[in-house]
Amino acid sequence: MRAVASEHEMMFETGWALLGSIKTLRDLPLVVIASGVPNPEFGASASEFQQYWRESSEALVELSTRGRFVFLEDSTHNIPGDAPEATCCTCGKDKPVFRAYCNIHGLWKGE
Repeated sequence: MRAVASEHEMMFETGWALLGSIKTLRDLPLVVIASGVPNPEFGASASEFQQYWRESSEALVELSTRGRFVFLEDSTHNIPGDAPEATCCTCGKDKPVFRAYCNIHGLWKGE
């Protein structure tokens, strides 16, 4: 439950204030991937939080001229496990690198 409370605090207080201060990401390459399955850890507010998360993610992408939003309707919070192909980025290299970031679980990377 502490992790859920921490995520709520980060998103609704600290995180949103920080995001609100950023007006542009210029041409920063940015892909934001959002899951569509509400996290049951959020209880009765799970669907509402999921909608907030999606809208916030879409707004973030709009800050970059090279932003792209990917919505995975059937994926849970575990995007690297549910849809690893969605986290693939070749980044100009021959070998793909898979990356995802979660403010609770940190950076997940695999090759």
